[in-house]
Formats: sequence, C-alpha cells, structure tokens
Amino acid sequence: MNPPQRLGTSVIIPYRDRPIQLERTLRSIRNYSTAEVLVVDDGSASKAGAELASQFGAFYAELPHPATLREPWPFRLAAARNLGAALSSGVDLLFNDVDVSHERGLVDQVEEQALIEPLAIILPRLVYKSDTEGEPDRLSRPELYSQHESHDWHVSRAWLSAWMGFSFVPRIVFNAVGGFDQAYEGWGPEDMDFAYRAARQGFQFCYTSRGTGTHWPHPSQPDKSKRARANSQLFQEKHGFPLPCELIRPSGKESRVRV
Repeated sequence: MNPPQRLGTSVIIPYRDRPIQLERTLRSIRNYSTAEVLVVDDGSASKAGAELASQFGAFYAELPHPATLREPWPFRLAAARNLGAALSSGVDLLFNDVDVSHERGLVDQVEEQALIEPLAIILPRLVYKSDTEGEPDRLSRPELYSQHESHDWHVSRAWLSAWMGFSFVPRIVFNAVGGFDQAYEGWGPEDMDFAYRAARQGFQFCYTSRGTGTHWPHPSQPDKSKRARANSQLFQEKHGFPLPCELIRPSGKESRVRV
C-alpha cells in the first residue's frame, strides 16, 4: 500500500448536547489550527451545536434517525465518526471526542509525525483533568508514555491500548479497515474493535509525545453499564474471545499516572 500525499487533516467531533465541552474543544482547535472541522450531531435537543459550529468555522451535520429508533436512543458514536469521515475532505482523519481539547500546535505536530509514519494510526499524548479538587491531573496509558517522553515510541499491534476517541488515522487506513462498526451503540468498545481489525491487517500504532490533548470531566451516560455489557458481548461474538474486564469496566478508572 502506497503512503498518501499529505493534503490536510479533518477533525471529526461526534456530539450530543454538550455545548460547554464543544465550545472549549472548538476554541482550542481554532486557537492553533485552520484544519477542517466537522461536528456530527446525534439527536441533540437544542441547536447549540449548530450555532457553535458556525461560530468557529466548522461544518455541521446531523445523523439521520430511522423510524425504528426510539427516544432516547444510545449515542451512536461509531455512526457519527463514519458520517464525519464520509463528509470530510482531508487525507487524514483526527477523531476527536467532544470532551478532548487541544494544546498548542497539536494538529501540526501530529501531521509532522505522519510524515515519518505515513500508514500508522497515531495516538497523541492525552492528559485527564481531575474532577476532584486537589487531585493531580493524570496521564493516560503511562506504560506507553511515562518512560518515553523524550522521543516517539512505536508499538506493533498494540490495539488493546488504542483509544480511538483521540486518534489520527490516515484515510487510506480508515477505508482499508472499513470504518467503525455501527452495530456498537452507546459506550464502548467500538474503538477497540476498529483497532483490532486494523492490527489484524498489519497496521501499526504510533504513541507519540508530539501533541497533547486534555480530556475534561463530563457527565456519565445514563445507560453506560448496560451498553458496556451488550457491546462487550458483541465484540466476543465477532472475534471469538472476550476483552480483558479492566478494559471494558465503565468506571473511567483506567491505568493512569500523575503529571
């Protein structure tokens, strides 16, 4: 497979009724980048998402709602990402959950890394803001980053640690993998399913300290535990083995280190 010509990045943000988080994220992107941004809305009750997208020069799209859907339906994260990819024009895709803001120069720095690793899925450094006063912020996946801050670290087939909610994927790789499986609705593990299928095709993952995102606290989805169980069962039925329980427990208490 030939590496693509680098012609720009499209940032894809799935969204539903989180205007405070969306404004913070869009502002952080526009402070440092003119990249194409797409906000894909799945059933928001207000027009705040469309208004914010317009304010910050982002495209806005809504997922269609089949008649079979009953309100309130689970957040269709996989479908939102796929629609954003289909509507976008960039040769590279930055999947960016609404609660992840950018630090200075993130898009430019990740694009520089993509010139070195043109067919890799790139996972930038991600810091979790504490939601408890006095508690320090934490770095996600310390086993990948904490000992490698001075250079870029590559892990072959490290799909189990690939959180696709903040990930840089060349379009040619996204198309080869076939996008996200829209059978997953609600909380996880649509990202690990995508990463596993990418690994099965031989694509590598690049964990890089070039570029940093900040994950901000947010309200939990009301049906998170129920959807996690159903989606984990779907993963096992598709691939023939279960995910490690610590990866699918919807507590948000993943392995992190203080920063």
